[in-house]
Amino acid sequence: MDFPADMFDLCVMLETIEHLEHPEVVLQRVHKILKPGGWLYISFPNYLHLPWLAVRLLSEWLNRPNWILLQPVDKIYTIFGIKKLVRAAGFEFVKGIGSNYGPPVLHPLEREWMTRGFNRCGMWWLSLHPILKFKKPTTP
Repeated sequence: MDFPADMFDLCVMLETIEHLEHPEVVLQRVHKILKPGGWLYISFPNYLHLPWLAVRLLSEWLNRPNWILLQPVDKIYTIFGIKKLVRAAGFEFVKGIGSNYGPPVLHPLEREWMTRGFNRCGMWWLSLHPILKFKKPTTP
């Protein structure tokens, strides 16, 4: 579907970008259809999260695909790579919020106060599924 420029106030891409073959094209399109001052939220599996990275690499090296669920494309990103990709599309990074700090199998044991504590300490960039908030500048 083709939307006119500057139509939307918000775009949410939760656990999507790692499945896109050409994310830069999608991000450029999102930039076009967001209004100036519009918001873009992105979450993704962050491979700076060391427990997940270890499981991901071991599953590939030991040929154990059943250890993780790989999906089509399934690119490996870190917050630094995502920030660079989204900035290249014309957005400004505003802030990051972390979620899921422990190993994936222990996620049910993570309490809200733990997550808030890690975020207050500025450790969002180490979480498994960070949420990054970007803004389309109001001036070109």
